[in-house]
Amino acid sequence: MKTVSVGMIGMILVLVAVSHVNADYTFTYLDYTPYTTDIGTLARGINGNGQVVGWATDHTAGQTDTYDGFKWSSGAGFTSLGYSRIFDINGTGDYVGLASNGVGFAQIGTTYYSLGASYQPQSINDNGQVVGVGPSGQGFLWTSSGGLTTWTEYQPYGINNNGDTVGWYQGQPVLRSSGGVYTYLEAGSHPIGINDKGEIVGWHYIPGDVQGFFRSSGGVYTYLEAGSEAQDINNAGQIVGWYDGSGFLATPAATVPIPAAVWLLGSGLIGLIGVRRRFKR
Repeated sequence: MKTVSVGMIGMILVLVAVSHVNADYTFTYLDYTPYTTDIGTLARGINGNGQVVGWATDHTAGQTDTYDGFKWSSGAGFTSLGYSRIFDINGTGDYVGLASNGVGFAQIGTTYYSLGASYQPQSINDNGQVVGVGPSGQGFLWTSSGGLTTWTEYQPYGINNNGDTVGWYQGQPVLRSSGGVYTYLEAGSHPIGINDKGEIVGWHYIPGDVQGFFRSSGGVYTYLEAGSEAQDINNAGQIVGWYDGSGFLATPAATVPIPAAVWLLGSGLIGLIGVRRRFKR
């Protein structure tokens, strides 16, 4: 695991608010290596406490890939969760995933719930609501008290604490409100994570590769480095995903207020840089 601060070059999101500048993100690369032949780590989910879950993949020639799920935090490091793929974790530490036999499960407190063969849970919120995709491609919502509710034309991949979800509806990427109202997102995108602010992360295809994205609650898209996949986002704006074989955790620095005069000076400097660039061409 290594931590680096990234400026305005490379995989970065630059977010600007009125009279505030959001400083650089710090990228922590998460390399979980339980195998000698592992081919990468995927950081798949994050909760409000900064705990990250995902899995490492063991790829041995001529054999079926093996997965080892993990939980990570900055204080405790990696904890193995067994031969599984872990997709998400909520604020109380409950998590969901796929067991090595392909059966979806939810670990709620000390109780293990089997969701059935080929039911792939994708996300769990702090209310214990689980969404995912079933064996025939239908979406589902599951709770320990209410069981399964299915959608025939909607496949959800992320759910926030308000009950809003993101996924695919009739083959199109959408945001679905808790009340059932669909908002179409950028064509071709794969929205996967959503926080309580309505900020969305995911990825889309570009020629020869994939590219992660961040979508603000106002609908503005910011793109990450080519080859990245953003997988989840918490309410603190921390983003997890995959890049170049490693999982990553992107943590924004604290927003620092600046005087209006400095803001105007900065705007002037940006203008001068633009002029200088035009003269250098």
